[in-house]
This record gives sequence, structure tokens and C-alpha cells, in this order.
Amino acid sequence: MIGKEFYIKVYDSDGSTYKGVMTKVQDLSFTQYINAGQGELEFTLLEKFDDFDEGGLVNHMNVIKVIISKEGSSGEHVYTGFIDWYNPFINENGEGVRIHCIGHTAIFAETTYMNGTDVTMSHTSATIDTIVSDIITKYRATQSSFYNGLISEGTVDSTNITTSYTFNVMSSLESIEKCREFVGEDWYWYVNPDLELDFKMSPTEPTHVFTFGRHIIGLNLIKTVGEIKNNFIFWDGKTSSSISRHYENTVSAEKYARRFKRILDGRVSSTSTAEKMARYYNGLYGSYNHTSDFRVSNNYDTESIFPGDTCKIININSDSVFSDNMRITSVSYTLDYVDITVEDLRTQTSRELAELNKKIYAKDYNDDQPNVTYVDINYGDWSSTTTTSAPSARRNHTMIWTGTYAIVWGGYNGSTLNTGSRYNLSADSWSPTTTTGALSGRYRHTAVWDSTNSVMVVWGGHTSSTYSSAGNRYNPSTDSWSSTTTTGAPSARYSHTAVFDSSNNKVLVWGGYNGSYLNTGGMYDASVDSWSTITTTGAPSARHAHTAVFDDSNNKMIIFGGYGSGYKSDGGVYNPSTNSWASLPSTNTPSAREWHTAVWTGSKMIVWGGRYKSGSTWYYRDTGAIYNPSTNTWSAMTTTGTPAGRYSHTAIWDSTNSKMLIFGGWNGGYLNDLWAYDLTNDSWEHLTDYNAPDTRYQHRAIIDNSNKKMMLWGGYNGSYLNNGGVFSIN
Repeated sequence: MIGKEFYIKVYDSDGSTYKGVMTKVQDLSFTQYINAGQGELEFTLLEKFDDFDEGGLVNHMNVIKVIISKEGSSGEHVYTGFIDWYNPFINENGEGVRIHCIGHTAIFAETTYMNGTDVTMSHTSATIDTIVSDIITKYRATQSSFYNGLISEGTVDSTNITTSYTFNVMSSLESIEKCREFVGEDWYWYVNPDLELDFKMSPTEPTHVFTFGRHIIGLNLIKTVGEIKNNFIFWDGKTSSSISRHYENTVSAEKYARRFKRILDGRVSSTSTAEKMARYYNGLYGSYNHTSDFRVSNNYDTESIFPGDTCKIININSDSVFSDNMRITSVSYTLDYVDITVEDLRTQTSRELAELNKKIYAKDYNDDQPNVTYVDINYGDWSSTTTTSAPSARRNHTMIWTGTYAIVWGGYNGSTLNTGSRYNLSADSWSPTTTTGALSGRYRHTAVWDSTNSVMVVWGGHTSSTYSSAGNRYNPSTDSWSSTTTTGAPSARYSHTAVFDSSNNKVLVWGGYNGSYLNTGGMYDASVDSWSTITTTGAPSARHAHTAVFDDSNNKMIIFGGYGSGYKSDGGVYNPSTNSWASLPSTNTPSAREWHTAVWTGSKMIVWGGRYKSGSTWYYRDTGAIYNPSTNTWSAMTTTGTPAGRYSHTAIWDSTNSKMLIFGGWNGGYLNDLWAYDLTNDSWEHLTDYNAPDTRYQHRAIIDNSNKKMMLWGGYNGSYLNNGGVFSIN
């Protein structure tokens, strides 16, 4: 056991003028907290009741610094606070002065975040770390002419998270807590003994490794589900143009039942910020909470333990109780030991501040909250695609999935493009495609992955001057191009469709526009570089901006919708083995539309969205239907809780969850919302907006169902885009 003693240095209220040392001290203990810092300190000064240097060493607001002196060391600074109250006493045990100190976080908590006399502090698309730095700067400016014992900025880590928010008559502490809500439960802040405020992410590896029986001499564990919340109803308090959302952690709800919490905050100006708040509360309340209290002996360097550090115990075999990286939320110091509290991410301080924050702007909202939009925050998470070596910005390009790479090629950005790149989802990296042997630049062409020959087949499109009937094959393994024959190829066109016939190993091209609407097509065999004609007998009427999917169960191509001398609500089923067409049924068919989407589920085709024009007005479809080839029937999709109508969005099939995911598009404004359609239950749910890519349309999307990732890239939102996002499905 290492011998230690406390001694106390005393300074004036500014912390600048040294006043002396308190030496006759006993019963000293103090606590430090995560998301707070220096807590309460109490001790007894063994001086006479009426002679203890009152107004000198003992005076309100005097700064107290606690130094721990070990054998053979000069001492270590472990606490800073100021005298809050003192109590001279005489009793049967003697006389003295009981002194109580609190940390400078108390002043931080009572200082309004303001600029001069302006108590409304607005931030637009600002990074959280920038806001944290500004809060500390404004706090110091507000107090500096009156009081100099101030918290300063310590280590503020980069968050790479932006938000738009208005802090209105909020204290500096409440404002810092709000910033922590936005970055999530893995972040914390702490005011250290040098009065520096650190804002950090929790360590991913344990800061301290304890041995039970040697370092840990006692422990206590409490586990509770009583405070769980997994459904969060957010409202900004407005009855029109409101943000009204219902966020659910479905995994928690299935395990612990649905437990609701209402969040009211009139300063939130975007759904992204609202979801950041919901995710923060989910981190606090989404699962059971366990609290562990450890007593650590002086066999360990207890002065090195601070709130926010992490720890593990190496000789207790209970993964369900003690993880390998538990976060320390409070540390209580005595001479002989320290008591530390380890919690499962949330602390009493966090809960109290969360409740306090909920009551800010307390007003009677009555029961007039508008209908909420449901959001499943547990379905998946967004991350950005790197722009390093990414293709130049563009729209109306193609993007296909090879099973290894997403390949982007062609498109338009004021000029037609013949460049592209291969994106590695696992490494988040781009590798440019060669332009040697590539086609001339073009847009609204098609690209299909021929899995038999391991090549991407590009065909058609509009070049800088005309429609094209040229094609090319790209081999990603060798980064090389080879041309496709034009002998027997379909006529030049753009806005056509192409699918891969996996049974006959052919690319099927159909429809499009070249000054006239077309109902012709062709089958391309990359193995022998040859074309054969698709019959027009029984074919759907000429059109472009339609959809095509390949039914690999019945080995047929299914065409629907589009425009050609009117908007189309019909289509056809093409059998490449017999080179013949059959009509789609007309009963329950979706309404006429163009630039909609269609996905193949493995047994059915789902059509959704699109647009049509009546007179001079555009209308955007928020409806769809499901075609079942086995029964040759259409069935309508629910119209309850649907996304807003749109066109030029993307749709992919998530085979893991049997859901169609749609993203973005245009309906009079650019969109970046993500929705899932549940085919089994015929229902829609709004998925996360948190860290979602920018608004856009005319982008492209693929899905890697093996690794459960959807990737989208490019498009246009008033500017051509060369960024995107990856949605990782839970």
C-alpha cells in the first residue's frame, strides 16, 4: 500500500494570487463526474471555532486546489473548486470548520450562452466541435470582466457532424449537453483539474486494466429495465410546417415492449437535427442500464483515473456483466481508495440534464401535435462515400454492381462524359476506368453486368451531337474496353432499357427514343459478339422512360409504363427463348406514368412513383402496384403512410429484409429521404435521415445484398454531384 497525504493550496477567487496552504485537514473526500467535471469536495479544517483565518484562507469563492503527495513524489494536482460554504462548529468531539467546495462547472451552468446582450445563438450547418469552441469562448467573454476563475478550452475532438440549431436563453452547460446529444452517446465532456473543458469520443480500448482482488477490493452491480424508452415522439411545437416525427428502435421494442418518450423542442429546424436528438435519447434509454460501483485500492495508481476513461477487469469471467471497455462516469477520492462508477453509457447526470433540457422553453403545447412521420432508426445507418479519386460530378450516368465493384460510367455535367470509376464498398475507394478504347461521351445510355462473361455491356445513349447505336464491353479485371459489333444491332436511341437474361446469357435492349418513340429491341450475346432482333409482333407500343426487370424464375423480361404519344399504364412480358410477347393484364394495373422505378423481388415486380403531365401541370405519383407473374395479376400497394410522390428517384430490393428501398428524386423540390416498403405486410416506413446524402435526383443506386449495403452516387440538385452514400443495413 502506497502512503499518501492530501494538502490543500488556497488561491484568491481568480485563481491567480496564492494565499497559503491548509495543513490541518481531515475527512477529505471529493468526486468528479463525466459530463460535468470537478464535483463536491468536503473536509474538516482542524482550527479553533473562532480563529481559523476567516476572510484569508477561508473565504467564499477562494479557489481550492487539492494535491496528493505520495512517498518520494512532489505531489499531483487532482482537484480544483471554490469554497461554496463553511461551517464553524463546536461539539462533544471538538471544534473546527467544515468546508464545502464545488467545481467551476457550477458557474458554467449559470452563465447564459450569449454574445454581448444577444441571448439567441444560431448556427447553420456548423460542425459540433465548432459550436463547442464557440460556447466556451462566449462563456469566457461573458464572465471575464467580472470573474477570472474561468474554464478554458482543452481538447475538443473533430466530430465531422454538422447541425443547424438555435440556442435561445440556454446556459453554457445546457448548450454543451445539447451538442453531446447531436454527436451521440459515445461522446462525453469533462472539466479537468486544470479547468480545461475536453469534448471527446470515449476511448475504444480500455484506459485502465484492473485485477480483481488486487486492485478491485469491492464491487456492487445494479441492472434495471425500468427506465427503458425505445419510441421517441418528436415535435417542434408548430402546428403548420412542423417537424413531427416518430422514431423507433424496433430491436429494443421487440425485447422490452414499446416504451414511449415525448421530446419537445421549438428550436430544431431540420429533421436531421431531430433525428440526432432521438438517437441520443435512444443511446441513453434504448436498452437496460447496469451500474457498477468498484472500490480501487492504492495498489493501483488511483490518481490516474478520471471520468471518461474506460476500464476492464481481467479476471472476472462475465461478459454479460462486465465488458472489455466500460466507461467510468464518476470517481470519488479518499486517501486510502477511490470509488468509481461504471455505467452502460448513460449516467444520472445525463438523465437529469436530459430531463432539464426537455423542460427548456416549457410551455403548454396542449394536444395539437400534427400527425407524425414514423422513422425506424434501427434499420440501418448512412456513411459518406469518399470523394478522393471519385469520378467527376454528373447525372444520367449508369452504375452497375459486379459482386465486387460498383462501376460508374458516362453521364452529363454540361458536357457528355466517357469517364468512370470502380468503387470498392469495403475499402471506400475509387479506381478510375481507362478511357483507352472507351466509347465517346454519352448519357441516358444503359449498362448491364454480364455475370457469365464478367464484363459490363454499355450501349446506346445520346452523345454530344446525336443518338448512338454503338456499344462496348468493359472488363474490370483488366481495366480494358472492347467494342460490340454494330451488325444486327438495334437502331440508335436513348432512354431505353436493358436487362441481363441469365438463362440465355444475353443482354436484352428494348424501347427508347431517337426523334421517334421506339418499340424495337435486340438481344446481345457477349460470348460471340452478336446481335439478334427482338420481334415487334405483340410488343407493347413504342415508348421511352419505361422500366424493365428480368424475371429469372420464368426467364422473361417485363416492361411497364413510360411515355410515347401519351403516358403508358400498360406493358408486356417478353420470352427470349421463343422470341415472343404477351400482354400484361389490365385489371388493377398502376396508373399511367414515366420515369418511375421497378424492382424484381425474386418472384414479383414492384412498380412505384413516376410522373405525368395534365395540361401545363406536372403531377408526381405516390402510388404503385405489384405484379405477380405466377398468377398474372396486379395488386395495389397501400396508400397509407406513403412517401411523397416523385420521379427520377432510385429503388433497390433489400433481399435481407424483403423490402424495397427508395431514395431521393424530384417533386417540385429535390429530395433525400429514404423509405422502405414491406412487401409482406404491405406497409411503408420512413428510415433514417441521419447523415444521409444531399438531396438529389437522376442519381444511381446499387445494392450488395451479400454484405447488406446500398450505395448511391451522383445526380443533380441545382449542382452536379460527385458524392454519395452507403446505407449499411442492420
